[in-house]
Amino acid sequence: MRPASLLQASSDSDPLDRKQQKVRQDEFQLSDGLVLLHGQPGSWIEKAVAISYLDRRLLRQRSRDLPWAILDGVGQRPPVADDYEIPCVAADSNEWQRELLTVLGLASSVPESAS
Repeated sequence: MRPASLLQASSDSDPLDRKQQKVRQDEFQLSDGLVLLHGQPGSWIEKAVAISYLDRRLLRQRSRDLPWAILDGVGQRPPVADDYEIPCVAADSNEWQRELLTVLGLASSVPESAS
């Protein structure tokens, strides 16, 4: 699913889904970044990205941009990362924590010097 093909949520949406959306939006408002953990193959990651994309877009319209990334533990960058232009960090890297914080804009890309 590509961002351009997403439909706006209709007013007759399931109230439970609307409640869950509100909870996500409130949590996103308080968050510094969003990391989706790609721990197993499957279409679930595409759905998670699509839902997160819509909620992030609403947050951006209201107040600010929420940086996001995929932490890939499968060993294969999911195609949805390219569709939505999401940075993807390999979990098997020795420096994945720093790489993840860097792509989220929460850490400098300059390596720390040994003391």
